[in-house]
Amino acid sequence: MAIEFILGASGTGKTRYIYERMITQSKVEGHAPIWFVLPEQSNMAAEQDMVSLHPNGGTMDISIVSFTRMAFKVFDERNVHTSDILDDYGKSILLMKVLKEHEKEFTYYGKMIGKSGFVEETKSVLSELYQYQVTENVLEEVMGGLSPEQSLYHKLSDMKIILTAFEKAMGDSYMVAEQILSLLSETVQESELLRGAEIYFDGFTGFTPIQYQVIEALMKHAANLHFVFTMDGDLFGNNGYGENELFALGKESMDRLCKLAEENQVKILPHISLETNYRLQNVPELEYLERQLFRFPVKSYGSKAEAIRICAAEDAEEEIYYIAKTIKEYVLSGQYRYRDFAIVTGDMGEQAAIWHMVMQQLEIPYFMDVNEAFVHNPVAEVTNMVMDLFIRDFAYESVFAFLKTGFFSMEKDDIYLLENYALKYGVRGYSWWKNTFQGNIKGLGTINAARKQFMDLLEPVADVFSKPRAKAKEYLAALYEFMVTHEMASKLQIRSEEFEQQGMLREAKSYAQVYDKFIQVLDKTMDILGEEEISRETLREMLAAGMAELRLGVIPSTLDQVVIGDMERTRFHYVKILFVAGANEGLLPANSTKQGILADKDRRQLAEQGLELAPDSKKDIFVKQFYIYLQLTQAGEQLVLCYRKTDAKGAELRPSYFMKRILQMYQDIIVESAKDWLKNMLPSTKEEMTKVFARQLEQEDRTDASVYRMMLSTQEQMTKRMIEGYLYENRESVLDRSIARQLYGTHMVHSVSRLETYAGCAYQFFLQYGIRIAKREEYQMESNNIGTILHAVMEDFFQMVQKGKINLDQITEEERNTIVETLVRNAAKEENDTIFDSSFRNQHQLEVLIRIAKRSVGHLCRHLTEGKMQPAYFEKEFSPADKIQYTTMLLPDNVQMELKGFIDRVDITETEDAVYVKVIDYKSGAKDIDYVKMYEGKQLQLTVYMSVMLEFLQRKYPNKKIIPTGMYYYHIYDPIIEEMDETKLEQKRMESNRLTGLVNEDDTCLDLMDARTGSVTPVRYKKDGDFDSRNTALVSTEELKKISSFIRNKMMEIGEQIIQGEIAMNPEKGELSSPCNYCDYKNICQFEPGLGGNAYRIAPQIDRNEAKQFILEGEEVKEHAMDEGSEKDH
Repeated sequence: MAIEFILGASGTGKTRYIYERMITQSKVEGHAPIWFVLPEQSNMAAEQDMVSLHPNGGTMDISIVSFTRMAFKVFDERNVHTSDILDDYGKSILLMKVLKEHEKEFTYYGKMIGKSGFVEETKSVLSELYQYQVTENVLEEVMGGLSPEQSLYHKLSDMKIILTAFEKAMGDSYMVAEQILSLLSETVQESELLRGAEIYFDGFTGFTPIQYQVIEALMKHAANLHFVFTMDGDLFGNNGYGENELFALGKESMDRLCKLAEENQVKILPHISLETNYRLQNVPELEYLERQLFRFPVKSYGSKAEAIRICAAEDAEEEIYYIAKTIKEYVLSGQYRYRDFAIVTGDMGEQAAIWHMVMQQLEIPYFMDVNEAFVHNPVAEVTNMVMDLFIRDFAYESVFAFLKTGFFSMEKDDIYLLENYALKYGVRGYSWWKNTFQGNIKGLGTINAARKQFMDLLEPVADVFSKPRAKAKEYLAALYEFMVTHEMASKLQIRSEEFEQQGMLREAKSYAQVYDKFIQVLDKTMDILGEEEISRETLREMLAAGMAELRLGVIPSTLDQVVIGDMERTRFHYVKILFVAGANEGLLPANSTKQGILADKDRRQLAEQGLELAPDSKKDIFVKQFYIYLQLTQAGEQLVLCYRKTDAKGAELRPSYFMKRILQMYQDIIVESAKDWLKNMLPSTKEEMTKVFARQLEQEDRTDASVYRMMLSTQEQMTKRMIEGYLYENRESVLDRSIARQLYGTHMVHSVSRLETYAGCAYQFFLQYGIRIAKREEYQMESNNIGTILHAVMEDFFQMVQKGKINLDQITEEERNTIVETLVRNAAKEENDTIFDSSFRNQHQLEVLIRIAKRSVGHLCRHLTEGKMQPAYFEKEFSPADKIQYTTMLLPDNVQMELKGFIDRVDITETEDAVYVKVIDYKSGAKDIDYVKMYEGKQLQLTVYMSVMLEFLQRKYPNKKIIPTGMYYYHIYDPIIEEMDETKLEQKRMESNRLTGLVNEDDTCLDLMDARTGSVTPVRYKKDGDFDSRNTALVSTEELKKISSFIRNKMMEIGEQIIQGEIAMNPEKGELSSPCNYCDYKNICQFEPGLGGNAYRIAPQIDRNEAKQFILEGEEVKEHAMDEGSEKDH
């Protein structure tokens, strides 16, 4: 019985050496059993290598195994019964069950249960405890050396509870994978397969305590154990080698094995040291890299390093494209095949989508050595959606996420009709969906048929999942029945075949596994939780946590392909050219994630107590450094190192520290630019050619026509379509007059706000009022609903004032507020009978409305008492039937345009020879007269309302002069004012609630409004009673007439543009935001400045005074140029 070490640096042929020894031994008649033990993921490659090297082309005499496979071979031989092995999923489910049951017992981790990642972290520590043979007794012993004041004490206490409960939950039915090796160590002595065997270990950087236990048992039973370690041969017996040096991990393992051998009186054979680097001996710069990387001091190579290239890319996409394009060029040269290349990257998962896109675009066969998460597949998603439907009681989001999966046979139009109904009526709750929909809506029969079809889809699960709690087996059986009923297995198979036809072999194989994996999930969950009564929420949580742990393994589909792997998991064989992607700080090596629920300081403290666990993050850095060494020395001919300058968010990235080390070693290397190199490369596939040409069009790059000529000769139709797309202008400028006449007729009736909409954007007007595209109705309070409620309150209250039911001089504030609150509640009920009771948020909104209405009514009452005008008209309607001359306009082509609308409130005062009139428009947002907007036609209402009332009152009082005192906006709101004493506070509120607008400067008008105090109108006065020079609201009666005339002409101008069919996308650029941000039609017009001919209209470059002057003089300013367009637009 003996042990032996085969040592050598990377590339010295250690593995080849033991292969040949094993093959030689296997050819001897009556030879002892030969075992070759490897890490789990290395077995297949080793079997392939052995088959190719063995003269008989097979491995029948050599058992190539992992520790676990060795265990099962021995168990089969000795007829050893094992409990069911818990895989990662089963372990997660059982662990969640334990955590839920003992949640209240935890003193440290209690608050973390249920948080994302906690189950995974706990499972990882639990695995460590098994691997390092830490029992409840060991934990208790360590706790004895700690103080209850220390957080580690409470962490270990919780871990002890978890470990004890987990063991109990497993009972005799289950065991974890780590326990298999414990059982193996007990069974080794009985095995004839292992008696006198030659056992070789390769590919390990170290062993766990439980693996050492198995090795110790093998030392006593096998003939010889041979260990292969990557390290310099002179390290054997060298006791001065530091723990932070390159080969420390292997040296530590070798020393520990020697100690085990000595303790068991097992002979240690002379070690075999392999010195010649067969892989790198013909490439001196790479051989030098192997000898010097991560050694001190750093020494310069001194010659030109042609076998090492370093490239800097702007970002991940450019880097990946550079690597793929380089590979393609090498293969097209005829000197290499795809299998000669390998790529190692530090963030394969994050960049997987880019790798897939680029490799497929360049038609490079590739294999990504990563197991895909099971949770990201249709079965897992649909399972979660079904449970979510019932847990969230058929919330809108849950229902339509489920229906839009595309896995169920409902027509899209039916789903949209159903969605429109649900939005309009606020459909929520299982009971609502179960019953026939009611309402006055078009197509109700079709909608109800779709509703029934949806409920029929859920029939297999409805009875069980409508119960908040049930036995787990009932829920699981229902989910299984749901999948069978809807033929999910065959649907997934169809998808898999579609992927295969498209050449997407990885996706095809993933989809082919999904359904079987799902059935395994149900079976395992049934085994563990079957008789347990649990809630739907708990089941969903457990399934989600468990499925997050499952991975879909995919094996390479062909031999001639590029392997893309990560630094630690992937093992490459016979690589000629190795690419390293993402050689940046934080990526290679990756930032340590070892902290978990046991921090580094906890691990160090445990080590001081004599408890060994996995290395802390500090030691992990040196482990990763060793992996970098292993991978960088895999290249047999050339090494290409790439790093990025920026991350996905544009933040600066730095090259990794080992890149700096390499540049110190090879000082003649010039870092090349990926961007510059790619500029000189022509496309090599049709898809790449298309992408390059698209980029040239996008960047308007006309310097090189070669790609265009290639496209035209190989893909003529595609080229033409792309150019058409590039030249496409997203513009709608003029309708044919005949179409405009069909849309609007020869007698147009518009509201003033419609004309303002046209002035804002002609295309929005066309969509909204021309072809009448309606916005989806939704069951919610929007600003227009709130405005309707507040308008109704103002109307009802002041009608009561007008009719004498309320005396403003006698009513108390409390009485007034009681009336207002009743009016708000009545108006809210009339606007929507149920919405304010539908949620706490809406109930709060109603209370806010009541407060705003009380405050606003109070201020408007004050306005009346401080002035001499009284309300006369509320919601005063005007329409073509009134024959108002001002609102009746004859346009070209004998088209007549008339206006309709409602005026919120009109106050008047009648004298012997005159009637003074005031118009008020209630607004829920702050608004004031803006002469520039008036000039543009975007602020017409107040002027039109005043002009209509002047004409109406002149008819009513033909013998009296009708004088406008002013036209005003009143902002209905409750201003937020900083704290101050009550007197100042009330003064501030009065100032904040003054009317805004235009005021007739006539003395009588000012006196009627507020006795020239400025408490009601926006007029400012000096202390001596004269006007303040800052006044902008004052106008004369004559100026009001001129404004009225200008506005009418502006409306006629807008009317002419409408009938001429002008529907240009011409929103005006605002100072603070785009006018499109809140437009209901932005998804239809797809307006985007700078693209497709789109550009904002710039407002006239005039100030308020200039605009006022132009209005009064009736002048027009020439339209200003567009902005933000592309060069092509201009």
